[in-house]
Amino acid sequence: MRRFCIKIGLIIGLNGILIVGDQQLFDLGDFKLESGAVILDCHIGYRTFGRLNAQKTNVILYPTWLGGTSRDIGNLIGTFKLIDTTRYCIIAVDALSNGVSSSPSNSRLQPGAKFPPFNIRDLVQTQYRLVTEKFGLKNLYAIIGGSLGSFQGFEWIVNHPDFSARAVLYLTSPQLTTYDLLEIRSQIEIIESGRRSHRPDEEIAREIEMITELLARSPDYRINHTARSDFNEYWDFFINKPLSFSVDDRCLQLKAIMSHDIAAPFAGSLTAAAQKIKARTLIIVNRQDRIVNCRPALDVALLITAETLFLDSACGHLAVTCEIDTVRQRITRFLNQ
Repeated sequence: MRRFCIKIGLIIGLNGILIVGDQQLFDLGDFKLESGAVILDCHIGYRTFGRLNAQKTNVILYPTWLGGTSRDIGNLIGTFKLIDTTRYCIIAVDALSNGVSSSPSNSRLQPGAKFPPFNIRDLVQTQYRLVTEKFGLKNLYAIIGGSLGSFQGFEWIVNHPDFSARAVLYLTSPQLTTYDLLEIRSQIEIIESGRRSHRPDEEIAREIEMITELLARSPDYRINHTARSDFNEYWDFFINKPLSFSVDDRCLQLKAIMSHDIAAPFAGSLTAAAQKIKARTLIIVNRQDRIVNCRPALDVALLITAETLFLDSACGHLAVTCEIDTVRQRITRFLNQ
């Protein structure tokens, strides 16, 4: 008998049929963070895609990236077919402070500045409770994630080394370089200085969007895709598009990223942290990524003898969708081994 992991919903989009699992919420009650602070009446969102087998051995956990949602992951799965949903059951889980899971923008008891800051390990702990308490899982077939999602993946395989047999981490790093810290800290400062000056959220968010647009792709990409004669049209489209995030939500996720360092509990030793990792790991990086520097990820890849896919794409931090055929084939081969 086949067991369905979800009731699948279908949405017709520009690229055809998009598979979207129903949005669901998992209640964590009052959730204690590593800092000792508590998120009151905490919940996390999730969607599932594909079929769960009878042994519950085909589950892949897919955490969200910065500002991303489980619905966005559904787009990668449905439109770009990044993972085979006929073979695997994917649990896409919304990170805290993404506007779906408990966040400053939706918390009834701790709205805005009252919402406590958290770290990446706190995100992992919410997900651990989801897969063990809600789904009754004792292990995962794999964890996959990109950017902030891959930071969570790194913490998963260090802090729960026996739980997942495999990990696919793309556009990733086990800790931030000083370049990464500069980029993230700059965004936080724009938000906090805007708050101190009582500027409208829309103005603050627009400046963050400008930084992201500037850094997300390489200079060559922008030069080759936007002619000088088309710049004003491009700018007008960019500056007038709807904003996609709450400033307060974004700030807390950025602060969690600032603290990301799998070596921190090991006296700063990446070698000691890497020794905890048991999962077979595929690390995918892009040399032209200007959001997450790839050097620490490649250092850890050597320490754990990880498989690697080294892209050199002008698409920068968005290289996975630009190089989707190459990435999909490599991930498929890795997962099916």
